Amino acid sequence: MLSEENNPIYCVKDVCRMLHFSQATLFRFRKQAGLSNGPNKRKTRYTLKEIDQLADIIRKINCDRHENS
Repeated sequence: MLSEENNPIYCVKDVCRMLHFSQATLFRFRKQAGLSNGPNKRKTRYTLKEIDQLADIIRKINCDRHENS
């Protein structure tokens, strides 16, 4: 049985809406998280696990900014 966490059911627009940022920012965070498929590949579907990883990256970046201020 497939779990919802490992099933890529969320599209790019859904992820951007969930995390409150643009597609360009999503691409940049995906690259930092190591979720990039390659130089010329588009990722159109995301799993809940990947979205959680992106959210963790955002939290880490925000914490680093506040500590350095």
